[in-house]
Amino acid sequence: MAALSIGTTLYQADQQNKLADRQEQVIHRNQILENAQVSQQYDQQNREAMNQTSQRYQEYLVDMGRLRAAGAEWPPREH
Repeated sequence: MAALSIGTTLYQADQQNKLADRQEQVIHRNQILENAQVSQQYDQQNREAMNQTSQRYQEYLVDMGRLRAAGAEWPPREH
């Protein structure tokens, strides 16, 4: 009877260890997926910021061209 009790206890401990290992693996896998998702979000935000900066710079160049053209026409010529 004692041997059966010890065997049952060892079996239960082994099953609990296996379950704990599986839970740890799932947690680790979820952390990896979450880190990858955060990294993708960061990359997307970085691309958007770079695109906005590029667009603003292009607008700046256009505005500077207009100002230079307007400056070249100043003072207005009298006919």
